[in-house]
Amino acid sequence: MICTRRISYRGTRFISIMLFVALVVCASFSLTYSETRVYEIYLRLRRQEALKDTVVEDALSTITQSLQEVTIRFYMYDHPNLTMAGNKALDRKRRKMLHFLNLEGANDKQMLEALAKSPLRTYNTSEADLFIPPIPMASILASRDANFNLPMQTLFEQEPFKKHQGNKHVLVSTTFSLYRQIYRSFTDMKHWYHKMFNMTVVQSWDPVPYHNAIYLHKTFDYSSGNEDLRPLSRRSVSVGLGMSNKEMNLGFASVEKFHNSSNFIFYQTRSTNFFNNSTIYRHAPMNATQDNGSFPKSCIGYGLDPQTWKHEFKNSKFCLMVRGDSPHSKALWIIIRVGCIPVIASNLLPIYAPMFKSTLNMSDYSVMVDEEDLVNDPTTTLLKLNDMSEDEIRVKIRHLAFAQRVIFTDHPRSLFVPAFLKEAILAPEVL
Repeated sequence: MICTRRISYRGTRFISIMLFVALVVCASFSLTYSETRVYEIYLRLRRQEALKDTVVEDALSTITQSLQEVTIRFYMYDHPNLTMAGNKALDRKRRKMLHFLNLEGANDKQMLEALAKSPLRTYNTSEADLFIPPIPMASILASRDANFNLPMQTLFEQEPFKKHQGNKHVLVSTTFSLYRQIYRSFTDMKHWYHKMFNMTVVQSWDPVPYHNAIYLHKTFDYSSGNEDLRPLSRRSVSVGLGMSNKEMNLGFASVEKFHNSSNFIFYQTRSTNFFNNSTIYRHAPMNATQDNGSFPKSCIGYGLDPQTWKHEFKNSKFCLMVRGDSPHSKALWIIIRVGCIPVIASNLLPIYAPMFKSTLNMSDYSVMVDEEDLVNDPTTTLLKLNDMSEDEIRVKIRHLAFAQRVIFTDHPRSLFVPAFLKEAILAPEVL
């Protein structure tokens, strides 16, 4: 961890304060004309700030209202062979797979629990726009048998599934290893992928638009290995790489929290190597701390004990997320949860793994930095955050606070369920 000078922010609010000070000075010298001009400029700047705040608030209020007025109804199956409730086979765990259960699996569970309690749930299949089978995919994967046959066979026997041939059905499965071609033959799911292709799968990444962007739209050149990127479902929804809400308390994003945080930047990683040539990116921020103490007080390093890690994470203005073995990382989910402004160094992330993209724009609540800039000159790249105006910071934080309502099921004013249903309805198809 590095500790140097504190950060200061410049912007219209700073200018306003200085102008107000100048006004007081002018008054002391009885410079009536100068006093009037300074006061006019001060008021104009304050009106501009208020106007920007109003525009942002109006936009977020409109989106919020549209989510609150969502009328999409869904039917959630409750067959015991689908929920696997009380199935002792899930009690026998594979130790190597427990991380799937404790991270993505925990997020899947809390999303399904929120959906089950929603007033938008209907118990009448004829009223349903969507159908959700609450199959605990991560729990099955982490079990010793990893047997998907029982829930899948049961699902295919359900009348709504047969009627719609898998369409309108939404499977929550954010475990990264289950829905990639490279892993498809490793579990019993290999017998079922083609039968459930018409389903919409909620994942930690967005394989359908990513595939379309590479092969159809030619949005960018793909040169990251030889992985087969053909989607295993017709439609996909990306909600990010999450974990249990219990692992980190929700820290509400606010301007006050931002200014009261003592760390300029928080970033911790491991010192060992990563896959897909990502080690140079993950380790680049360490070089920003080696500038003879001129870098603002931050917490950047190769790991902390859990208690210190949580404390420093929550006590930071900006939190850095750098691409790892894949373009996405659970770090972004945690950063948003603690109410820290995300700084994202992962050029493919907005296409590869956007979070609730029909409602949220990643660039609204985060700062995007180029991967190569971070590697070539990490100090200059990160110090540009120092140049953000108070207005820019305030706007980012308001969007971040809104993102928290959309993403987290335990937010007291959560918009998760309508946002989730909106994503499922608007999920694009593979081309």
